[in-house]
Amino acid sequence: MLKASGKIKSLLRSKICGPEYDFASYNATGKSSTTIRTSFFGTSASMARPTRRKLTLISLDWTRPKDPPLSLGHASILTNLRSNGVEVNANAWSVNNPNFFVQDVLDFIFDNAASEMDVALGAFVWNEAHIHEITRTLKKERYPGRIIL
Repeated sequence: MLKASGKIKSLLRSKICGPEYDFASYNATGKSSTTIRTSFFGTSASMARPTRRKLTLISLDWTRPKDPPLSLGHASILTNLRSNGVEVNANAWSVNNPNFFVQDVLDFIFDNAASEMDVALGAFVWNEAHIHEITRTLKKERYPGRIIL
């Protein structure tokens, strides 16, 4: 269950520009307990009007032989973003695959990097060490977009 203080909620609301997306967390009874509103729009320094931001969506899953090739959560977020007109470059890796290398993820992110391009990473217990390595490298290399966890 996700909880956000009033200060965080007001900070998030103050940063919004353009159409918004709601992400809600639900308690055990299925009632929405917290909704965080966010936007994939930003303002360009060279223009007075909002510009649409692009997104690189990364999924680092722990897969089993019976699992589908794409996690349900990643597929749902990807579908929602695309149906709302957000330009998304997406890819998924299995962190428990012996052929998984963090450098492959970083190469994908930097190959798709452009101005007004953000990167979103799904953070879970099974990929925590990889997420730390990726975010450290993105900051060190001065990734131009926002890093969304």
